[in-house]
Formats: sequence, C-alpha cells, structure tokens
Amino acid sequence: MLLVNILISVLLFVGGTFAKSVTSRKIDAIGFSGSGFYIYYHFGVARKLLESGLIVPGETPMAGTSGGSYMAALNSMGVDVEDIKEAFDSTIKKCSERSCDGRLDNVASQILESLVPKGDAWKRSKDLVGVHITIGEEVPFTECVSLPPTGLTVTGFTSRNDLISALRASSFVSGISKSDTCTTTFRDMYARDGGYSKELPCPDGFEGDNCLRVAVVPSSQWVTWSGLGGDVPLDNSTDIYPGIRGLDTLPISEGEWLKAMFNAEAIALHKYALVQLGYEDTEFWLDQNSRPRK
Repeated sequence: MLLVNILISVLLFVGGTFAKSVTSRKIDAIGFSGSGFYIYYHFGVARKLLESGLIVPGETPMAGTSGGSYMAALNSMGVDVEDIKEAFDSTIKKCSERSCDGRLDNVASQILESLVPKGDAWKRSKDLVGVHITIGEEVPFTECVSLPPTGLTVTGFTSRNDLISALRASSFVSGISKSDTCTTTFRDMYARDGGYSKELPCPDGFEGDNCLRVAVVPSSQWVTWSGLGGDVPLDNSTDIYPGIRGLDTLPISEGEWLKAMFNAEAIALHKYALVQLGYEDTEFWLDQNSRPRK
C-alpha cells in the first residue's frame, strides 16, 4: 500500500510539472481583469489553470483588478474555487432579490471576511500577489469623472486586514459600491476600483509574454468597456477571454454583455454557463498553445 501511495504521489507531481511545460510560451505569472459579476468566468478559468499546473497556490505570481484581484489573492492562498463560487452564489441570490447598488462595498466586505483564511494564510499573498487600485483625491461625488486615473499595484501586505482592505479598494466602484461616494480609503490614501487606471495588470516584473492575461469581456467590447469609467483599454496581448472560440459560445449576447456586468439578476441565469465558458476557453487556449509532444 505504501508503494502504491508513493507511485500516485510521483505521478501527480510529474503530471503537474508536465502540464506547466507543454505550453509553447513560458508562463510564469497570471493577470486577471476586473470582472463585476462576470467573476464566474474567472472561476472556470482558474479551475482549468489549477488543473494544468499553471497556477500553483503559494508559488505562482498573480495580479488582478477588482474581482480579478480576488481571484489572484484567494488562489494564491489556496482557497478552493468551489468555496469562492459558493460565496458568490449566495451574494448573487441576495443581490437578485434586492439590488446591491449603493452597498456593494458591504457585500464585498462580507465575502472577503468569509473567504480570506484566518491566521497566517495571508502571508502567502504578501510578495506573490499584486492588487491594482486607483488612487486620487477626495472630491464631491459630482466630480468623480474629473479624478485622474493614477494607478498603484499594491504588494507587501502587512496583515490579513491590510490584504482585505486592498481588495475592497480594488473593487470600489464609484456610486455603486457606496451611494454618492467616489472613493474609499486604503493606507491613508483615497482609492477606488483599479479598473479606472488599469483593467488587466500583471505582477511587477512579469509584464511580457510570460504573463498569461485573462479578461471577462469579448474583444469587440474592449473599447466600449474602457469608456465606461476611464479604464485603460485591453489589447491583443490578452490571451483568454469570452468569444475566443467564437461569439456563438457566449451565453449572453455580445451586445448585452457589458450591460449585465453589475446586474446580479441577469448573471444569476447564466452563472453555471459562465463557469463552463471560462473552463472551456482556457482548455482551448492550452490546446492552441501546447508544444508538440515528443
């Protein structure tokens, strides 16, 4: 029995190592875009990347904006994707029954408190995870649009609370997270959603081809997406995104995609399809970028 267990362990190790080696590009880091309720797409992507060995909790550098920063941090700490999904299932249900507009920051706080492990688990994210935020000044709500989009990717977290505070800041959408409020505070800075300055960050030092970039919006909508909040538009360096296998794979029409980003009721109808879409799009990317087996 001992010999069998040893053989299984060896096969699992070799399998994970091989999975990392079969991509034609050397992938050392992962970047996740902001997501809104399309975070379900990220769930499917992360699940496949974990299976392939391209994400190794506690080892793979990752960065993200808004919901993407949740994926980067939680995956780094080894939180199970299914646990993250279940937490959002509950949130989607509540926000479908009663709109979460104006109180999304409270919702984010509850999700993160439930998902970020207690104890020292946050230290696994300390130097591996970049949480992108947008910093600026405190201004009246009517002047939100005048805030310059100055970005900052936060690393070197000092505590569990510091990490949670960074994640909340990264997903703080003016007027949606809190009514009539532009910004929140993080480390004595006024901050808001990272998407206002950089929609899809990679970890510092991994901005080239060695960073696998994941977005939640079809490529035809990237320019429109960027115009919604002053976000920096994505470009053709983005690797995995809805529609990569054709627009007929989308569970929500291309034209309606952006309208549903913060519509919990609309996403609730398609959440399982979005997870599957992310998984299959990632599987497609891996197939298209695999080295010929010798």
